[in-house]
Amino acid sequence: MKFLAGLAFGLLLSLATTAVAAPEADLAITISSTPAALEPGALRTYPIVVTNRGPAEAATVVPAHTPSSHLTFVSATGGCVGSGHIIQCSEALSPGGQVTYNVGASLPSSASLGDDIVDVASVTSDTPDPNPADNSASLTKTIGAAVPPPTPVPTLTEWAMILLAVLLAGGAALHLQRRRRTA
Repeated sequence: MKFLAGLAFGLLLSLATTAVAAPEADLAITISSTPAALEPGALRTYPIVVTNRGPAEAATVVPAHTPSSHLTFVSATGGCVGSGHIIQCSEALSPGGQVTYNVGASLPSSASLGDDIVDVASVTSDTPDPNPADNSASLTKTIGAAVPPPTPVPTLTEWAMILLAVLLAGGAALHLQRRRRTA
């Protein structure tokens, strides 16, 4: 009887001290920008993609975009709000789910060519994240003039190409005739 009482006590003690693991959600964030060229006076769009790699739902997902001090917040999608230089959004995200926020910012025409624009995006959640290494991303671009379109390569018209071919063929025939005479 003492054995059974000890076994029951040990089992109860084991159950009491065993913690239930909190659900975890591995969130990841990426940031990119369009257009590719960064010119003074231009409007930029920053697609910010948040992914929940699971295994649990992420509650109160809060992605934040901190654009460079050179930029001015213009707009955002997905219920995001801008406050100074920080843009934040908030929602829940299912395991395997992904959401894209588009943040618009303008670069003043007074921006100096050659300056670097550094944008940082990060994501937090009320749900614990086992891999915080992918919870932030940054993007660096240099302000420069627009890349001019490539200079077209000059080409000859169809008749000019025919004339050139005839001249080259005639020159080759003369060269071969001279070689035969000297041999």
